Amino acid sequence: MAKKHSAGRKSGGGNAPAARPEGEQRRKRRPAPPAVSRTDYSLEDILSEFRSAAPSREAPEAAMESDETALPNGEGAAVPAEETARETGEAVPAQRGEETGEAVPAQRGEETGHEPIPPRVEGYEDDPAAYAEPVPFDEDAPPSAGQAPEGKEQRPGPGRGGLLYRLHGRLLGLLAVAGMKRQERQREENAAPPEEEREMEPLAAARFYARQMPALRRRCQMAAAVTVLPVWIALAAAVDVPIPGSLASDIRVASLVSLIAMLTVMIIGLDVITSGIMSLVRCTPGAESLIALGCLASAIDCVLAAVMGEEGTPLPPCAVCCVSVCLALLGSRYHCLTYRATFLTLSRNPGAFAVTSEHLMGRKEAFLIKSRQSFSGFVRRSEEADGCESMMGLVAPFVAIASLIFSVLALIGNRDPVRLPHTLALLLSVTAAWPGLFALPGFMADAALRFHRNGSAVAGWNGIREIGASRHLIITDSDIFPEGSVSLSGVNILEGAFTEQVLSCTGSMMCAAGTELAGVFADLMERGGGSMETVEEFTVGEGGVSGRVGGVRVFVGCAGYMYLQGVKIPAKLREGDTIYTAFEKKLVGAFRMNYTAEPSIAAALQTLQRNKRRPIFAVRDFNVDQKMIREKFRCGTDDFEFPDMPERYAASQVVSSGDRSVSALLSGGGLGRLVELSSRSRWVYWLGVICQGLTLGCILTGLCFVFLNCWLGAWSAVSCFRILLFMLCWTAPCLLMGLFEGK
Repeated sequence: MAKKHSAGRKSGGGNAPAARPEGEQRRKRRPAPPAVSRTDYSLEDILSEFRSAAPSREAPEAAMESDETALPNGEGAAVPAEETARETGEAVPAQRGEETGEAVPAQRGEETGHEPIPPRVEGYEDDPAAYAEPVPFDEDAPPSAGQAPEGKEQRPGPGRGGLLYRLHGRLLGLLAVAGMKRQERQREENAAPPEEEREMEPLAAARFYARQMPALRRRCQMAAAVTVLPVWIALAAAVDVPIPGSLASDIRVASLVSLIAMLTVMIIGLDVITSGIMSLVRCTPGAESLIALGCLASAIDCVLAAVMGEEGTPLPPCAVCCVSVCLALLGSRYHCLTYRATFLTLSRNPGAFAVTSEHLMGRKEAFLIKSRQSFSGFVRRSEEADGCESMMGLVAPFVAIASLIFSVLALIGNRDPVRLPHTLALLLSVTAAWPGLFALPGFMADAALRFHRNGSAVAGWNGIREIGASRHLIITDSDIFPEGSVSLSGVNILEGAFTEQVLSCTGSMMCAAGTELAGVFADLMERGGGSMETVEEFTVGEGGVSGRVGGVRVFVGCAGYMYLQGVKIPAKLREGDTIYTAFEKKLVGAFRMNYTAEPSIAAALQTLQRNKRRPIFAVRDFNVDQKMIREKFRCGTDDFEFPDMPERYAASQVVSSGDRSVSALLSGGGLGRLVELSSRSRWVYWLGVICQGLTLGCILTGLCFVFLNCWLGAWSAVSCFRILLFMLCWTAPCLLMGLFEGK
């Protein structure tokens, strides 16, 4: 191995090249400029010289491995002992950077072109007064408080390294981690998009609610099975029915068993209870909050009855609370069923028609319009609270306060302080009205399933309310005669007219009019060799349109329109459902049309007439009028409105204003689906209004009924079984309406 030699440094001498390994490129150094004697030094020169004289930061282990014998000089730098290397014949390690190619700081006075700086510079003298006095070291002195004696291991005490110190450090670490996570969460919330942009996709929402339905069904069945026990105990307390053990005679045993059953039902429907409690915490109570308060008051009543129960003590209303929780779970299942059907329909029909409620033509009434529109916000709007939930959210705070006040007032009348918890439990149990818990969600679920089978959906209760409150809807050409129901049965081109010109002008005018006949005439124009022309000065009249095509005034319309324009029609061409074309008020062509009336459209028109709905026929077809509707569909037109042709055009070309939310969607054209959607939604809307009235009536009459009997001390009149019958009477109308609604 080749040895390395380091050149000795002498005053004014150069550097001799050192031996290098084979294959290594030699590093060429710049020749040092001639030394210049100067006496003026700037601050930058002084700092650069101090940096070049800084001690090496190499690790001690690296210095020990090398064969250098370093001695400290006045500047604190290590200088290799070259003489020792010459005597021993060992290789002297190369300077830093020679093999690595890194720049080596210039030594004092070497390759800088300056003379070495004197040891002391004026103004930079070392002041001994600036240093502290040296601390004397006494080997015989005893160790300090924090230092262990020699030969003994220092044990961690209560200070640094002790148990409290470690606990304090871990606590601070946990707090720091919690603070960092909170900051990250706040940053994510601040960087998150607005709530409108974070709407769940329809298919994902449908799957989300579909996954919850089996669990809700099992929980409803389990809660109903457990509820049978407290209901049977309440029945045995009022009527002589067989019941095992002392449940019918001992109030303490009956109260404890009812309490256990109620707690079991509360655990099964824990989401109902927790939701009600959280609503109370947020100061937004609802029906679930009243259920939770009723269960809490009934539990306290059961404990007091079990501890202080005597003969004649009334049974706590645990059975009423259990039934309320079961019905709340059933209502949640109905909601999931509605959302699944609605969102599944939306996901399968992204290009469906949107149904909105608009105010048109300066009228006060709302009209249902079918148009093409985005369904943004449809999922969130469908998940909004229904009518009964909204009403309970308004009355729940007042009902809870009224129950507390009435229980205190009843104490004044019966003068029995022990019955105060029982009175409060009775009042709160009747406030959780059963009709508002499951009836309206059940009606909406049945309607959603029917809509899903027809390829339509409604945006929750808000969509049902908007559609049900609208008594008018706009009917267009495609609703009366869908695609394929209108065809061309004959064409007559009069003598002297050019076929291509007649077909081109007629087809261009029909396309400009925007009727459903445009497709038929476009096909005819393509087969006859015609071409689309530009229409100028387009005007709409009663039964026809006019315009200028290629410098020629063209009139297209029915026979009545031609008669008003002064165009003579031969007797042999006067046939019903015929479209005529005239150039400069001279007849040039006649086109016989064939209209096929579909049975579903006829049934839809009869349904509109039977339900007293007043549709507006905003059709652009020149042949469609009241007479044609009566003859083709065999139904009366007394309640149907046929505005003038200009008003029809204005109504048919109206799309949603954009500031109105979508109420429903239709997957296809035709009048049948639109009428079925509006009729069913109107029926469900009135059922919801009735459910709201029954819910409010149940709450008000229940409070008055319980308060008066508790004031008089008639505890048998407000027994648990009587309260069950009272609530069932208010729920029976909803069950009967459900039977009619199913038909």
